[in-house]
Amino acid sequence: MGQTELLGTDGFRGIFEDSDKPGAMNPSTIAGLTHALVSTQLEANTSGPVVIGGDTRVFNSQLEQAAVAGAVAAGVKERDILRLGVAPTPAILRTAQQHGAIAAVALTASHNPAEYGGWKGTIGADKPTPAQARHIEARYWEQVQNGLMLPLAYGTRRSPDHLRRYLDDVVTNIETIFGEKPLMDKLFVADTAYGAANYATPALLERLGATVERFANDISHPINEGAGATNLAGVQQFLRERPELVRDSRFVGALINDGDADRLLGVGAYIGDTGAMEFRTLDGNRVLELLAHTEVGVVGTDYTNDASITRIRQNGTAFEFCRNGDTNVTRALLAHQLEGEDWHLGSEFSGHHVDLRWLSSGDGVRTAAWVAAYAAKNDTTIATLCESMPLFPEKMRSLELAPAIGKVIIHDSAVAAVFSATPEDSTQQYRGIYRQSGTEPKFRIWGVAQDELYVEKRTAQIEKTLSLASLKLK
Repeated sequence: MGQTELLGTDGFRGIFEDSDKPGAMNPSTIAGLTHALVSTQLEANTSGPVVIGGDTRVFNSQLEQAAVAGAVAAGVKERDILRLGVAPTPAILRTAQQHGAIAAVALTASHNPAEYGGWKGTIGADKPTPAQARHIEARYWEQVQNGLMLPLAYGTRRSPDHLRRYLDDVVTNIETIFGEKPLMDKLFVADTAYGAANYATPALLERLGATVERFANDISHPINEGAGATNLAGVQQFLRERPELVRDSRFVGALINDGDADRLLGVGAYIGDTGAMEFRTLDGNRVLELLAHTEVGVVGTDYTNDASITRIRQNGTAFEFCRNGDTNVTRALLAHQLEGEDWHLGSEFSGHHVDLRWLSSGDGVRTAAWVAAYAAKNDTTIATLCESMPLFPEKMRSLELAPAIGKVIIHDSAVAAVFSATPEDSTQQYRGIYRQSGTEPKFRIWGVAQDELYVEKRTAQIEKTLSLASLKLK
């Protein structure tokens, strides 16, 4: 039987199928992956509950029952499975952390469209290392080959109090930092992507004193469609249609989660001189700057904007690069802690913000409350914060390659010189990243510099050189 690779850097995702095909996104695979995860943990002599929850996709009730069945078949009593139902991924992982769970399963495909399902399994409350993920995947396929049959349906007992306790913890955390009810007399828009934070983020902001206007908050609507952290045009159009919100003296801005609420972006809005509404985006670069103010050191990714890095270092905070991906941010922070260094915070530009004092992965709900409270404490708006943190121009391009070429191009001497900085690059302070896609025959080219025209010119030049080199190799 052919075995496809299932587990990537953030679990398993795929278009939901009404089938029992091994390795497809269906209840059978979810039960098998959960069984593989939980049985691995039990064999390591761990003990404790298993936490299961997910986002608002219409088929998640089937996947949840399958995950429960897999955990029970592995040896966990049903009474020891904490089922949160619809809940943000960080709430699921925080519950696992606080209850000493041996594993957690978040049934979510994050920012992917509604037809995609997802499975994120954790070791305790932490994402598995690559080696652990490979072991879980190998065990799953071993189960398939051995013909392991698992029941796919269990009852619908829920543990709703755990979501409330998570929100209680966030409120306590934010009020410890910023004082009681830090959002009093402030107005926010919450865009929850029709997803897992539909209740959590607006309720949290209101408990901290804010007035909240909800956008993308209808759980009957397809998750992520026209909304969320990967589609800011949705909340921008909402603000255009509600200009009275932007003109309100209490208005701070919009806070945006993705489908499972492990990331956070912000949008600021104001009425310009021409009378048209203008927008500014509080992306991961700018959020990292805000978070870094009181830190010894922080971690960002290769795609962190150089302007943000410069200001972070000028503030006296050390900055370190890592490869893109929030799991890489976490590993870099843990490496510093193993050296006895007091590093806790890191971010990637797409909105995943890690604070190891809270969780080992991103929490877009808590970060929304932190950003809101920071702005309120400083009596400012998201638009003003963005204006105070200008970014250098960036350019991203993707080069399509023939599949065979895609495996050898980065080693070919004909293009080796492309990866070396030119004297003009140094003058223009250009930094480029050239990286093969791990899943497609593509080469991604990204550049950043102070001069917008030079970013365009240099990135296009690199794309052309690589394209010609690949043609010669065909």
